[in-house]
Amino acid sequence: MSGKYFIIIFLFVVFTIDCNMNPRQNILLEHVSEEDAIALLRNNMQNQKEWIKVHAAEFLLWSGHQKGVSEIFLNEEKNFGTQSPYRIGIWRILAQTETEQEKKDIWIDKIINAFLDEKGSDRLHAIETLAKLKISVFDANSKLTDILITDTLDSFAVYKLWNFAYSSEENFWLVQDRLLKIAISEDRSPLVKIISAYTLKKMGVMDGTAWRTLAETALSTSSDLSVQVVLLNTAIVTANQEMAQTALYVRAVKELFHLNEKEYNNNFKMSLLDTLAEKGDKEDLELLYSIFNTIKTVEDAATVDLLSSCAYAILMIEKKNKTSKTV
Repeated sequence: MSGKYFIIIFLFVVFTIDCNMNPRQNILLEHVSEEDAIALLRNNMQNQKEWIKVHAAEFLLWSGHQKGVSEIFLNEEKNFGTQSPYRIGIWRILAQTETEQEKKDIWIDKIINAFLDEKGSDRLHAIETLAKLKISVFDANSKLTDILITDTLDSFAVYKLWNFAYSSEENFWLVQDRLLKIAISEDRSPLVKIISAYTLKKMGVMDGTAWRTLAETALSTSSDLSVQVVLLNTAIVTANQEMAQTALYVRAVKELFHLNEKEYNNNFKMSLLDTLAEKGDKEDLELLYSIFNTIKTVEDAATVDLLSSCAYAILMIEKKNKTSKTV
């Protein structure tokens, strides 16, 4: 993501980001090395609890630093393998650490069984996790109407729809189209729209026509800033190379940063950091350093989780830089 769009925003963030700490400017501009980012994630994985631990572990896995992850979560499974809903997160990590399919299936089967238990309390977390792992509980002959049996949608229904996308290639495109309609609808609840946009982002790049519809809606949505931030994040992340060169894309990027300037909100910042992890480049690292050093001493759970996301964004940009140098 070209830094020329962000230099003014970066300077604004450096001087105005508010975490009730009034940090010194020289601390804000302190360099954060890959080693610093990895150490932070390892510390959060080892010493934090439950979902903060899960997120830190996934960031390590996704950035190529898997050492120690399996061992820690095998121990978590031993101690908390019956604790709902955290056990789903434990199995999610272990499914990603295994390289042998037979061993991987042990954890996947546990998640599937948790979903199939209609009286169980972990069905929502289980179906979401299976969608994240791109494992469908539906067969290729299932129909969209079997999933959307009612016009009323809640979080569980949206996650089921997302999971259904991985039942066949045809169903993938049907679901992507349906999720887009839900995400930009004026009639759905903010929560359903946010989750639908999130699932769209996780499904990957969109075609030009669908992407323009999403981006234009994201820019025109202003009644609910929480929805707008997630729509903008999704539009930026799902843009293909051609769309990323358009004026519409640049407007979406600028608007996402503008909303983050408007008020300090951890959810807004999380969307910003997710965007930078996916689309950022080396010119964005100074902004990430400033955020990292501003919040690194804050201890509330939401901000600790945010710091993990910041460390991950730094690692992903550094990883991209190394890849580009070897091409």
